[in-house]
Amino acid sequence: MDTRFDIAELRKNYSASWYEAVNSGRFILSYHIDDWNQKLNAVEKRTYHDIRFIGLQLYPIFPVSDDQYLHFANPFKMVGIEIVYKNSPELLIERKTKLLEGLGWKIYTINSENTYHTIEEFFRIKRKDKSLEWEELDGELASLFSEKYHTKSAPCLLYYLQQKYFENIDA
Repeated sequence: MDTRFDIAELRKNYSASWYEAVNSGRFILSYHIDDWNQKLNAVEKRTYHDIRFIGLQLYPIFPVSDDQYLHFANPFKMVGIEIVYKNSPELLIERKTKLLEGLGWKIYTINSENTYHTIEEFFRIKRKDKSLEWEELDGELASLFSEKYHTKSAPCLLYYLQQKYFENIDA
């Protein structure tokens, strides 16, 4: 894995935010654990900005072991995203995913190449009715589209996660 991050320091910072959240009864962690815009690569940064724009409580570079992390996760909902790059070690990702799923987590993987389009652009590529735009879809059709393509587009995955895990969250 990358050594861009000090996992021990991230764990310490997330732990402090976790205890603060639990003690306050407000199960939201701080996004300001680190200077993410300086630390994330282009793909992670793009996904992070999409997450923040949508308002999802998914936190970047979330430590899951002494030297491993999920690219984005929510420990209260036990859901995470692992971005798979061209040179990612498949066995390591598979082992990490299975281990976390055995602990009750749901981990979604997305190919790094599937992070480039916005949901509107991706919809234009996939739509059958060329006169229809993303903004014109009602909630149910948008949910069905994001569910169908959540493994093929990071924005679809984020929309899907919003509907599945975060729809009724009071921030």
